[in-house]
Amino acid sequence: MTEASTAHLRLERLEKLYGDYAAVKALDLQVTRGEFLGFLGPSGCGKSTTLRMIGGLVSQTSGRVVVDGKDISSLPPHRRNIGIVFQNYALFPHMTVEENVGFGLRMRKWPAAKIRERTAKMLATVHLEGYGKRKTRELSGGQQQRVALARALAIEPALLLLDEPLSNLDAKLREAMRSEIREIQRASGITTIFVTHDQNEALAVCDRVAVMKDGDIEQVGTAFDVYERPATPFVADFVGRINRLQALQGDDGSVRVGQTPIAQRNAAAGQVMTLVRPHRVKIFNASEQLMTAQGFEGRVKEITYLGDVTQYAIDSEIGVIAAERASAARGTRHGVGDPVKFGWDAEDLIFFPNERPGQ
Repeated sequence: MTEASTAHLRLERLEKLYGDYAAVKALDLQVTRGEFLGFLGPSGCGKSTTLRMIGGLVSQTSGRVVVDGKDISSLPPHRRNIGIVFQNYALFPHMTVEENVGFGLRMRKWPAAKIRERTAKMLATVHLEGYGKRKTRELSGGQQQRVALARALAIEPALLLLDEPLSNLDAKLREAMRSEIREIQRASGITTIFVTHDQNEALAVCDRVAVMKDGDIEQVGTAFDVYERPATPFVADFVGRINRLQALQGDDGSVRVGQTPIAQRNAAAGQVMTLVRPHRVKIFNASEQLMTAQGFEGRVKEITYLGDVTQYAIDSEIGVIAAERASAARGTRHGVGDPVKFGWDAEDLIFFPNERPGQ
């Protein structure tokens, strides 16, 4: 079988135009059964529009949405067998929790006994046993989010679509809920599409991440791939922090920052975009021997303590360099104003052709 024939969800040249503006540009994407795929990108990149076209809430200008080999592009939302959890949850405030969860089942004319059985099972799945008789307005934000998730799962959908469902929660609850969503998704085995602008959410819960920009997909890959092996400068910038180094490659293939050689590459001579992640930057005392192939000197300009990680901004001959290290790491602690040496290993560098205007 070909990959296309075994894909659970396929987007084929899916496009959405608003006049002359292309909100989504002829996307091609395949999602396997049981996969948790994230759409990640800044506001306005087309991720929510893509999700809504899959769910039938927005009609595509061209292209197809195919589920299990069936083109569902022209079907209304209620005939697509897709569960959706919205950013604002869209619960019915006049209904109880169990009435909300069973709403889709009543619309499908399930017998009352089966609705009660299914509703109880879904409330147990999201850890809300005993809450069935409450009104949704009596619940916390996290509990409302669970009700919305239970309602979406109750209809036994072919796909589950999550449109930034955690954005209204505080940071600690958001982290707890993303773990619960991932646990429920794994247990149910349902194919899930998750839209977010939060890179930590995407990297933490998704099997693969589709990074979007200006209506197009820049890269699809695992969390490791998009972070450690970004396909484009945009992905490198958006997914995590990055240092951009002004580098020049000579005719002999050596790449230099200033007068310091940092790598050897088989590429054309000239300016080359050179990137390094802050966590790959190693910091040493000014008096220490630099235990890395490339080294520079600087002075600590700023320190940001984030609990498990401490971030440094180092003012140096090659500009301000961002570095970070585990707060619990053994070794010398550096203070603002301290002279330091810093460097990295050549294999930690990321290279792209010199950036063109507008990239």
